[in-house]
Amino acid sequence: MIENIELKNIKPSGFNPRKTFSEEALNELAASIKEQGVLQPIVVRPKGKNKYEIVCGERRYRASVIAGLKNIPVIVRELSDDEAMDIAITENLQRKDVDPLEEAAAFKMLIGKGQKIDDLATRFGKSGMYIRGRLKFNDLIPEFVEMITSGTINISHGLELCKYGKNLQEEVYKDRYAENVYRYHQWNDLSVKALRDNLQGYRMNLEDAGFDKTDCFKCPDNTGYSCLFPELEKVCCNNMNCFKNKMVEHTINEAQRIIEDEPEVILFAYQYSFDKNDPVVSAILQKGGVVENNENWNRKCEPTMPDKPERDDFDEDEDGEREYQEALEEYPHDVEEYEKELKEFEQNVISGKIRKAFVVVGNSSLGEYLYVEPSCRARYKSQNTSNDSEEVILAELQKKDRRNKEIALEKTAEECRDHFKQMLSENKCLSPVTELETKMMYYAMLNSLGETHKKEFAGEVYYLTDVQKLAILENLTEEQKLIILRDYIMSGVGENIYRREWLVEWVRSYSPEFVAEVELKHKETYLKRKEKIDAKISEIELQKMEGKKNER
Repeated sequence: MIENIELKNIKPSGFNPRKTFSEEALNELAASIKEQGVLQPIVVRPKGKNKYEIVCGERRYRASVIAGLKNIPVIVRELSDDEAMDIAITENLQRKDVDPLEEAAAFKMLIGKGQKIDDLATRFGKSGMYIRGRLKFNDLIPEFVEMITSGTINISHGLELCKYGKNLQEEVYKDRYAENVYRYHQWNDLSVKALRDNLQGYRMNLEDAGFDKTDCFKCPDNTGYSCLFPELEKVCCNNMNCFKNKMVEHTINEAQRIIEDEPEVILFAYQYSFDKNDPVVSAILQKGGVVENNENWNRKCEPTMPDKPERDDFDEDEDGEREYQEALEEYPHDVEEYEKELKEFEQNVISGKIRKAFVVVGNSSLGEYLYVEPSCRARYKSQNTSNDSEEVILAELQKKDRRNKEIALEKTAEECRDHFKQMLSENKCLSPVTELETKMMYYAMLNSLGETHKKEFAGEVYYLTDVQKLAILENLTEEQKLIILRDYIMSGVGENIYRREWLVEWVRSYSPEFVAEVELKHKETYLKRKEKIDAKISEIELQKMEGKKNER
């Protein structure tokens, strides 16, 4: 039965998956309602005394409010929450203009109520893949949802972006879509194909990753975890941070194994310089390893077996057939050349002219094994030395041995330092200063040597190296000791008022006349300023006294 109910007694429902309403479309509908009225009643359910909640028809309700109606035709139905939600979602999903994001939210709500994808596919005349694809829209981060809603990017972009995990989406948004990035980084106007190609740079190839992928097989960030997108050629990880952390851990473990078991393998960096604080590099150096870079080594690609020609690779016309036959004839020769190149390559590996390497610095190649050969620069450096590869390997091993010796000393010194700190805390080191301690003290104080004295001691240098410091200490005169000591004191006098007093008295002991003159000059300035302040204080106190008299 149709009833007329006041609009003020009706409220929208939270079940409605439709969250956006075109203002222009609502105004058009409102104009039509003014002229013809509401042609189709809305469906409501009771929600208290004379109060109702919309089940179907929120758009008509909003337009009626705009049109200035007092009442609206309704059909009142007694419905549970589940029944009301089911009807609201079904009504919206059957619209022709349903928004994909709202469609995604509706399917999610139904799935959350225990309905199966196959049942939904039958019910709404969609394929299971279609529904699964729509459900992925729910994985879009809020920033991309807002961009789609506002029209900044289209729904096709959203369809590509939702294939990736939220961590990766956040990375892409920060790099390419955020308002504060450079314009040439923005991807708003890319074609779908260009966007798809560019996004590949943010996915990590799991197939080639060397770390244990047991947990990855059941991770939702693994593109192989779901069959939603069979067009993807590779099984990739969409969680860049997780992938990188696992890659770093694997690289450290593998590099440490190589240092212990395969010292002939080069630990390779894909750049001329690298950060020694990098976790992989730091772990390698602690283990006594040496990291080489492409300043001295170039990658040497292993020969690849030629592909046998296939008829499908050529055009179907006569020219294609002729090219195919020619390729077949050349194929045995190509195989022969490959075998020769491979044999030569293997011989060079055995002789040491080509070396096996493990990449420890390099974004896309981290943890990868490859082959390298000495660069032109490295060959130039060694032209006056033995060119035998065995000598090169021997030199590298000796270099590693020296580094291992350094590490042993580093660790010994570290433990000794901790032990001595403990002794100091227990007042167990009260014996007279030793000759070695005196030498160590002056070594430390040399860091504070003034620029003028630095030139006198070591010439035109920006800073003193360890070698220069040790050379100075070898022939240190008593006069030089005093210079070092007093430069050190000067550098340690800060802004603290007590240190300033010490400084004045220190200088006074050497130049009393100078200090007296300076003190007098600044005292005169101080007394002038004090006179002004005292006058102001007196004026304020006088005003206070007069104020008290007036109060009486």
